[in-house]
Amino acid sequence: MNPEQRTLYDRINGDKIMPKLVEIFYKKVMEDKEIAPFFENIDMERQHEHQRRFLSVNNLIVVIMCLVYSWRDP
Repeated sequence: MNPEQRTLYDRINGDKIMPKLVEIFYKKVMEDKEIAPFFENIDMERQHEHQRRFLSVNNLIVVIMCLVYSWRDP
């Protein structure tokens, strides 16, 4: 396949990078005093899996979201 025809997910090696992005994202979420309470009674392993699936389908929007959130000042 021509590199220009590959999806963003494929170009960034999404199968390998998305689990790490999800891990980093939720680590930051759980460190945030305003957001963390929303996840108090959530099975985070299950949440991670849902997010990884979501990323594989809707990758561009969520990659941008993760990058923006990772630069947010706590």
